[in-house]
Parts: sequence; structure tokens; C-alpha cells
Amino acid sequence: MTITVNASGVQPKGQRVRTESRSRILVVDDDYFFADVLEDMLREDSDVMYASNAYMALEMATQKQPDVILLDVMMPEVHGYEVCRRLKARSQTRNIPVIFLTSLGEASSRKIGLDLGAVGYVAKPFDPPKLKVLINLQVKEKRAMDKQRRWRTAGSKVLHLMGFWRQDSLV
Repeated sequence: MTITVNASGVQPKGQRVRTESRSRILVVDDDYFFADVLEDMLREDSDVMYASNAYMALEMATQKQPDVILLDVMMPEVHGYEVCRRLKARSQTRNIPVIFLTSLGEASSRKIGLDLGAVGYVAKPFDPPKLKVLINLQVKEKRAMDKQRRWRTAGSKVLHLMGFWRQDSLV
């Protein structure tokens, strides 16, 4: 839950202040019970968002820009593999790490997910501490890459303004 501290500086009991250090996790699963379990597990350190289908997931990923997406494979209408493919095809979402959380544990299913660009594939039931470690590593890596992209963009703008940047000099 995202809140702001009231005028007296008191934070209501059981609620957390949104800070940039808190990660934003998008859980995509048609099983509400499972999504609640994940939220309970992650809410201490993360702001957890939930999408129950592919269309909600694609919209939320684009609009909210989560740090990590936890994605189920077996969903009605559009399966998780297709959601991942669409996320990786869009410039606005291609850099968001996707971790598949699914009951499909076969090596061939894992290979499909990783080939589509997922950074992880975790079979249900999963080990919560291991999943938290994987999520935290992906959040740190994404934030470092985002920072690098911002610096690269800012640096090219400065060079362009100084007259040192020429588009045709890129090879």
C-alpha cells in the first residue's frame, strides 16, 4: 500500500511509505489465492501490483514500469509465453526482468521461457527465500542498467550540445 506520512509525521499502523528504495513488483497470475500469497511474501520490501490476465499485465507494465514481473505461464486467453514475447518486443517494457512462476517444471518449458527473454523460471511450489533473492538480484541489476542508460543518454546530449557528437560517427 502506498501512502504519505500525515502532517504530524505519523505513519498509520500497518502501512508503508513509498520510497524509491522499495521495489515495484508486478504479479501476473489468474489465481487470486496465489497472488495473495506472493503479496504477503513480498510486501515488506516491495510495492506489489496485480494483474489477473495478459491484457492487464501489458497495460500495467507499460504504465507502471515495475522493477520485476512475476509471470504465470498457464493463463486463460493469452498464455504467459505470449505476454513475455510482447513485453520484450515493446521498447517501453523490454528492459523489465521477467521471472516465470509456474507449475510447468519440465526442461522444455523452462527453455521456452528463457529463450523468450525471461531472466528466471521458477517451478511451483517454490522456496520463498530463494525467490526473494532472485527478485532482489534482478531489481538491483535493472536499476543499475537503468542508471547506466540515463547516464549514456545525458552524456550524448552533452556531447551533442558541445558539438562533438555526430550521428554519422556511430558505427
